[in-house]
Amino acid sequence: MSLHVPYAFRQDSNFRYLTGILEPGAVLTLEVSAINTKSDFNDNIAFVPRLFVEERNDHDRVWDGPTMGVEMASQLTGIQDTQPLTHLSEYLTSAFSQLQASSDFIWFGLPFLVRRKEKAPIYRTIFNQTSELFSKCSLDPKQLQDPEPLLDELRLIKSSNEIALMRRAAEVTSTALKKTMRAASPGVAEAELCTRFEHESRMMGSRRFTKEQRILHDVLVQVQRDCQQAVNPDASLQDLYELMLQRIGKYLVEEKIMLSNDAAAMAHKICPHHVGHFLGLDVHDTPSIPYSRKFQPGMVFPLEPGIYFPTDASNTFHIPTEFCGLGLRLEDDFVMTVEGRAEKLTKELSSDASDLESYVKGVSCSSTN
Repeated sequence: MSLHVPYAFRQDSNFRYLTGILEPGAVLTLEVSAINTKSDFNDNIAFVPRLFVEERNDHDRVWDGPTMGVEMASQLTGIQDTQPLTHLSEYLTSAFSQLQASSDFIWFGLPFLVRRKEKAPIYRTIFNQTSELFSKCSLDPKQLQDPEPLLDELRLIKSSNEIALMRRAAEVTSTALKKTMRAASPGVAEAELCTRFEHESRMMGSRRFTKEQRILHDVLVQVQRDCQQAVNPDASLQDLYELMLQRIGKYLVEEKIMLSNDAAAMAHKICPHHVGHFLGLDVHDTPSIPYSRKFQPGMVFPLEPGIYFPTDASNTFHIPTEFCGLGLRLEDDFVMTVEGRAEKLTKELSSDASDLESYVKGVSCSSTN
């Protein structure tokens, strides 16, 4: 809500992962302490979670709608020590007063908005208070750390339930894209298609390829297929990126679109983005995990090779003029299975050019834009 105008709220992904709470105005604290240095790790660490949530008065509930409140939030999360958000300041003051200068660390996860220095009043208040209390404790700045790398490790490998949800999301998206394609034709605005796609996604075309578009599309289909087949426990996204560039150059040379002596040097210029990234609660999930990490069962990722020729590509890349100004990207989502292969999650939407044309009722157009 800003100046009485409501806006859609998106929960911080790490907070959602840990609590499942989708409402704004909630804070999770987790006290971690060693209890027995001679035992195994799981018995060596004690975790004490506390959850602070917003409780609205009668007027605010009528005006802004109800919130879960303390009791329901405790039932949902299983966190017994759930308190009103108004108690947070007192708790932080007490917790900081018990810190010991040499042995304690504070892990403080900054929400995305605060990291980008944009407006997020409640989080900025917490950040300011945490910083002020930390400075009063005379602790080393290195003892204030970001837990995001640890959480990224937790979120990197998806559980069977998470994979099932992502598989269902891929099915819904594929179906919505088919219906949106049928509504696309020359003159239809992108905003209209975006609205239609969102509608179709929540409730559950285009044109024929030109000759040049079809060639580039088929090249990308083969590149993606090669990358999918290369997924194994000894490979990584970085390995697939290098393979993608090599195959883009190879197939464009075979189609006589690029010269062989230009292919290797130009491939990364006509595809300036990576082959993929980790996928989860965020589109670019677990950003602290390097792309050199070897594939493991439960990792979810897209494979998205692309080719983008600038309008002056005939001079820059020495390609036929009919390909100048064309740009295509093919993107599908995959999960690494326990068998060590890449399963396509978006298989409900075929990548075959003829199938794509059938989705849009055969509307043709001579434009190459």
